[in-house]
Amino acid sequence: IARALLGGASVLLLDEPSSALDARAERHLVVTLERLRATHALLVVAHAPALLACADRVEQLLDGKLSPLSPPAPARDHADVASCHDGVMVGAPS
Repeated sequence: IARALLGGASVLLLDEPSSALDARAERHLVVTLERLRATHALLVVAHAPALLACADRVEQLLDGKLSPLSPPAPARDHADVASCHDGVMVGAPS
C-alpha cells in the first residue's frame, strides 16, 4: 500500500489487505481506506466484513460472474455486514 501511495497511484487494487493483520491493525486499515476514498479509486477483494462495510458498492464473484450484494448503507456499523459473503469492494473518489 505504501509503495502505491508513494508512487502516486490514483487507483489502488488491494487483494485481501487485512489477511495478515490482527483486529487492531485491521481497524487502522479501515480508517486509512476511508481517508483514501476521497482521493483514490479503490478496488478491494476481501472476506473481512469490516472492509466490506466501508464500500460504495459490494459485489460477489460467483461462478465467474459479479453480482451485487445488498447496497452498503452510509456509515453503517461494521457488525451489520457480518453476514456478507466474500466480496469485492468498489470505491471511487467523490
